[in-house]
Amino acid sequence: MAGQWPASPAPCALGREAARVHEVDVEVDLDEDRGSDRSSTTREVAGSDRLEDVMAAVIAEMNPTRPEILRAAPVGNVLGRLGRPFRSKKGDFYGMSGQTSRIHTFWSHSWHSSVWMKIATLLFFKNGTAAAVISLASVACVVPLYVLHVLPEFTEHCGWCSLVGSASYLLTLIFWRRSELVFVDRCCIHQTNRQLKAEGLVSLGAIIKSSDSLLVLWDPTYAQRLWCMLELAAFLHSHPEKSLRQIVVQPTITGPVSLVGSLLMITSALLSHVVGRNIPELAEKPLSLLLLLCIPIVMFIRFASAFRAYYRDVDMLGVQFGSFDVDRAECHCCALGHPEVNGMPMPCDREILRRSIGTWFGSIEAFHHQVQSEVKEALVEQLTTQVLSYWHVVKVGVPIFFWWVDVFTGNLERKLTRGEVSKIPYDLLLLGLTYWLAMIPTVALVLQRLGYVFRRQRSWTSLDVLQSSLLVACGTLVLGGYPYMEIAFDQSLREWLPDPLMRRTPFAVISFTLLLLAQWCLPHRQ
Repeated sequence: MAGQWPASPAPCALGREAARVHEVDVEVDLDEDRGSDRSSTTREVAGSDRLEDVMAAVIAEMNPTRPEILRAAPVGNVLGRLGRPFRSKKGDFYGMSGQTSRIHTFWSHSWHSSVWMKIATLLFFKNGTAAAVISLASVACVVPLYVLHVLPEFTEHCGWCSLVGSASYLLTLIFWRRSELVFVDRCCIHQTNRQLKAEGLVSLGAIIKSSDSLLVLWDPTYAQRLWCMLELAAFLHSHPEKSLRQIVVQPTITGPVSLVGSLLMITSALLSHVVGRNIPELAEKPLSLLLLLCIPIVMFIRFASAFRAYYRDVDMLGVQFGSFDVDRAECHCCALGHPEVNGMPMPCDREILRRSIGTWFGSIEAFHHQVQSEVKEALVEQLTTQVLSYWHVVKVGVPIFFWWVDVFTGNLERKLTRGEVSKIPYDLLLLGLTYWLAMIPTVALVLQRLGYVFRRQRSWTSLDVLQSSLLVACGTLVLGGYPYMEIAFDQSLREWLPDPLMRRTPFAVISFTLLLLAQWCLPHRQ
């Protein structure tokens, strides 16, 4: 919810809505069944001349103004139509949410970050597993249809698995509708009704208290926004025993990296079927081959530079959190100079939030200490080591397995046609699993860790590009080493192990061993 509200012509602050409280008659429920102590405290604060005291007291109590204000929306509604609530500056999305008593996840993000990066990140984070499972299931259905000649042949190695698998993967990624309830500001706080909007804002503490986990969509602007830090503070206060374990940090760089990576593998698989028979001709034309390789090489260098910049931002986050101070965080109402709203001075968000945080933690200094120590370590650890986790890379890299299933299916169809039922090429499936589950994650891990080690920006642009190119060269060497290792094992063991499956097994074992060694040995923190 942090930062601006894009539904309004100008960014909306709590103070601006607070200044309208008397106009819209926002009432705080002070029923006796809430406890005499709480009622008396609230009445005492409500008697204060300063509206800031009233707003701070309501937020700090962490109780909604009324049960109907506690709302959540299904993930499918929020991410439908490519995350329309995030990317559309106009429109009423309040109807996407409904009243609830518990919220699975509170989505905390900065409205100053890239919208499309957030949408891509959320699509892979929430729909990536479903996309991988459904696409694998669709590929499993294609195999018997091709072998039984229900599907026509159009390439040497089937091709249908890559085509159907890739299509189902992308369609599921975009259109899968998860029912998990989440809080997203533009869907759960009314953007046009002043009373509902004011009640939603002052009930923010109650909303976060009712959330089981906090998802931080991190980008370099996150730690600078006062509202983002309030959400973090409210979650830490309301979940004291398990707060750090329930905070999930997802860098928004993972979205575009995952999208481009999966599209690159899909394109490569499909092109290999289309131009596969022409590769020998291309090999005789080095200039044409070089031109074909230029695009992915430039793309990989750009990605290497992006990863290095990302790790520099993580370093900056450590500095920001290490010296965090509420008084230095960016606040919209302070940037506006607190203009009058309907003849009343706009109350200051910073003062309201300072008092709420002071109530939760005993003092602002206590909150500063927790942010500068425990929170900083937890967030930096996640951002450094889990930017692309193993299972995330597996979900993104599943299209490479479709190509191997194509090769398996094409060989299986030819063997069955010739009556060689006993020679089912299981070794090809083993190779596909090895490249998918071991090689791709190892290459991604090597690039991540090297990106962290060589994150420092060079003073000369040419040297900086050269350093990114060296990272790409290292990744290319690792990537290219696997096929050579596979061929070497196959040829050297052919005399002793006539069964292809047995010859491929050592390659698979060594590949997964290298993955484990890379996870244990490559540095990820300094």
